[in-house]
Amino acid sequence: MQKWLYDISERIEALQAVLDEQDKSIAPDVKNAIAAIYESDVPAAVADGIEYIKKQTAFLEAIDKRMDELKALKQSRKNRLERVRRGYADFLTAVGKKKIETPCGNMTVTAPTMTTIIDSIDELPDEYKRTTIKVEPDKTKIKEALMGSMRVVPGAHLEEKQSIRIK
Repeated sequence: MQKWLYDISERIEALQAVLDEQDKSIAPDVKNAIAAIYESDVPAAVADGIEYIKKQTAFLEAIDKRMDELKALKQSRKNRLERVRRGYADFLTAVGKKKIETPCGNMTVTAPTMTTIIDSIDELPDEYKRTTIKVEPDKTKIKEALMGSMRVVPGAHLEEKQSIRIK
Protein backbone atom coordinates (compact mmCIF):
# COMPACT_ATOMS: atom_id res chain seq x y z
CA MET A 1 0.00 0.00 0.00
CA GLN A 2 2.77 2.48 0.89
CA LYS A 3 4.65 1.82 -2.37
CA TRP A 4 1.46 2.49 -4.33
CA LEU A 5 1.00 5.81 -2.50
CA TYR A 6 4.64 6.67 -3.15
CA ASP A 7 4.20 5.88 -6.85
CA ILE A 8 1.15 8.16 -7.04
CA SER A 9 3.07 10.87 -5.24
CA GLU A 10 5.95 10.57 -7.70
CA ARG A 11 3.61 10.63 -10.70
CA ILE A 12 1.71 13.65 -9.35
CA GLU A 13 5.01 15.46 -8.76
CA ALA A 14 6.07 14.61 -12.31
CA LEU A 15 2.74 15.86 -13.63
CA GLN A 16 3.07 19.06 -11.59
CA ALA A 17 6.57 19.60 -13.00
CA VAL A 18 5.29 19.13 -16.54
CA LEU A 19 2.38 21.51 -15.95
CA ASP A 20 4.73 24.08 -14.38
CA GLU A 21 6.92 23.87 -17.47
CA GLN A 22 3.81 24.14 -19.66
CA ASP A 23 2.99 27.43 -17.92
CA LYS A 24 6.41 28.66 -19.03
CA SER A 25 5.66 27.54 -22.61
CA ILE A 26 8.67 25.18 -22.66
CA ALA A 27 7.03 21.75 -22.49
CA PRO A 28 4.87 20.16 -25.21
CA ASP A 29 1.10 20.41 -24.84
CA VAL A 30 -0.41 19.04 -21.64
CA LYS A 31 -2.16 16.09 -23.31
CA ASN A 32 1.11 14.75 -24.76
CA ALA A 33 3.00 15.43 -21.54
CA ILE A 34 0.47 13.47 -19.48
CA ALA A 35 0.56 10.60 -21.99
CA ALA A 36 4.37 10.51 -21.80
CA ILE A 37 4.32 10.24 -18.00
CA TYR A 38 1.79 7.40 -17.88
CA GLU A 39 2.57 5.57 -21.14
CA SER A 40 -0.20 2.94 -21.07
CA ASP A 41 -1.46 2.94 -17.47
CA VAL A 42 -4.77 4.77 -18.07
CA PRO A 43 -6.41 4.01 -14.69
CA ALA A 44 -3.35 5.32 -12.85
CA ALA A 45 -3.33 8.42 -15.04
CA VAL A 46 -7.00 9.07 -14.30
CA ALA A 47 -6.58 8.39 -10.57
CA ASP A 48 -3.63 10.77 -10.44
CA GLY A 49 -5.59 13.33 -12.43
CA ILE A 50 -8.49 13.11 -9.98
CA GLU A 51 -6.12 13.56 -7.06
CA TYR A 52 -4.40 16.48 -8.76
CA ILE A 53 -7.68 18.20 -9.66
CA LYS A 54 -9.13 17.71 -6.17
CA LYS A 55 -5.93 18.99 -4.56
CA GLN A 56 -5.74 22.06 -6.80
CA THR A 57 -9.47 22.78 -6.37
CA ALA A 58 -9.11 22.60 -2.60
CA PHE A 59 -6.04 24.83 -2.81
CA LEU A 60 -7.94 27.46 -4.83
CA GLU A 61 -10.84 27.31 -2.36
CA ALA A 62 -8.39 27.79 0.49
CA ILE A 63 -6.91 30.81 -1.31
CA ASP A 64 -10.40 32.31 -1.74
CA LYS A 65 -11.16 31.74 1.94
CA ARG A 66 -7.83 33.24 2.99
CA MET A 67 -8.41 36.25 0.71
CA ASP A 68 -11.78 36.84 2.38
CA GLU A 69 -10.14 36.54 5.80
CA LEU A 70 -7.39 38.96 4.78
CA LYS A 71 -9.91 41.48 3.41
CA ALA A 72 -11.81 41.35 6.70
CA LEU A 73 -8.55 41.69 8.66
CA LYS A 74 -7.49 44.65 6.52
CA GLN A 75 -10.81 46.42 7.08
CA SER A 76 -10.62 45.72 10.80
CA ARG A 77 -7.10 47.17 10.97
CA LYS A 78 -8.14 50.22 8.93
CA ASN A 79 -11.06 50.83 11.31
CA ARG A 80 -8.80 50.42 14.33
CA LEU A 81 -6.19 52.77 12.87
CA GLU A 82 -8.85 55.40 12.21
CA ARG A 83 -10.10 55.12 15.82
CA VAL A 84 -6.51 55.51 17.10
CA ARG A 85 -5.96 58.56 14.89
CA ARG A 86 -9.21 60.13 16.10
CA GLY A 87 -8.29 59.31 19.68
CA TYR A 88 -4.92 61.08 19.34
CA ALA A 89 -6.54 64.05 17.64
CA ASP A 90 -9.08 64.31 20.47
CA PHE A 91 -6.32 63.87 23.08
CA LEU A 92 -4.09 66.60 21.62
CA THR A 93 -7.07 68.93 21.30
CA ALA A 94 -8.08 68.22 24.92
CA VAL A 95 -4.58 69.06 26.22
CA GLY A 96 -4.43 72.16 24.04
CA LYS A 97 -1.60 71.07 21.75
CA LYS A 98 -1.60 71.38 17.97
CA LYS A 99 1.79 69.78 17.37
CA ILE A 100 4.06 67.44 19.33
CA GLU A 101 7.61 66.65 18.17
CA THR A 102 9.18 63.32 19.17
CA PRO A 103 12.23 61.32 18.07
CA CYS A 104 9.81 59.00 16.18
CA GLY A 105 8.19 61.83 14.26
CA ASN A 106 5.83 64.73 14.65
CA MET A 107 2.10 64.60 15.29
CA THR A 108 0.03 67.59 14.22
CA VAL A 109 -3.67 68.19 14.61
CA THR A 110 -4.86 69.70 11.35
CA ALA A 111 -7.66 72.18 10.92
CA PRO A 112 -11.04 70.47 10.54
CA THR A 113 -12.23 69.83 6.99
CA MET A 114 -15.71 69.10 5.75
CA THR A 115 -16.36 65.51 4.65
CA THR A 116 -19.42 64.47 2.68
CA ILE A 117 -21.30 61.56 4.21
CA ILE A 118 -24.03 59.87 2.15
CA ASP A 119 -26.86 58.65 4.35
CA SER A 120 -29.01 57.27 1.54
CA ILE A 121 -28.18 57.34 -2.17
CA ASP A 122 -31.85 56.71 -2.97
CA GLU A 123 -32.90 60.00 -1.36
CA LEU A 124 -30.35 62.07 -3.30
CA PRO A 125 -31.75 64.13 -6.19
CA ASP A 126 -30.54 62.93 -9.61
CA GLU A 127 -28.42 66.05 -10.11
CA TYR A 128 -26.18 64.84 -7.26
CA LYS A 129 -25.65 61.37 -8.66
CA ARG A 130 -23.32 60.01 -11.32
CA THR A 131 -24.53 57.19 -13.49
CA THR A 132 -22.06 54.70 -14.88
CA ILE A 133 -22.91 52.23 -17.58
CA LYS A 134 -21.35 48.80 -17.53
CA VAL A 135 -21.61 46.84 -20.74
CA GLU A 136 -21.47 43.05 -20.44
CA PRO A 137 -22.29 40.40 -23.01
CA ASP A 138 -25.49 38.46 -22.38
CA LYS A 139 -23.98 35.00 -22.96
CA THR A 140 -27.28 33.19 -22.47
CA LYS A 141 -29.03 35.29 -25.10
CA ILE A 142 -26.07 35.01 -27.49
CA LYS A 143 -25.99 31.21 -27.08
CA GLU A 144 -29.73 31.00 -27.76
CA ALA A 145 -29.32 33.13 -30.89
CA LEU A 146 -26.33 31.13 -32.14
CA MET A 147 -28.08 27.83 -31.53
CA GLY A 148 -31.39 29.06 -32.95
CA SER A 149 -32.32 30.19 -36.42
CA MET A 150 -30.13 33.31 -36.39
CA ARG A 151 -26.85 31.35 -36.25
CA VAL A 152 -24.67 34.51 -36.65
CA VAL A 153 -23.86 37.01 -33.92
CA PRO A 154 -21.02 39.35 -34.89
CA GLY A 155 -18.23 39.16 -32.34
CA ALA A 156 -19.27 35.79 -30.90
CA HIS A 157 -19.25 32.12 -31.80
CA LEU A 158 -19.91 28.77 -30.16
CA GLU A 159 -17.25 26.23 -29.31
CA GLU A 160 -17.88 22.68 -28.26
CA LYS A 161 -15.94 21.89 -25.12
CA GLN A 162 -15.73 18.69 -23.18
CA SER A 163 -15.46 18.71 -19.44
CA ILE A 164 -15.01 16.16 -16.70
CA ARG A 165 -16.95 15.53 -13.56
CA ILE A 166 -15.27 14.23 -10.44
CA LYS A 167 -17.28 12.71 -7.59
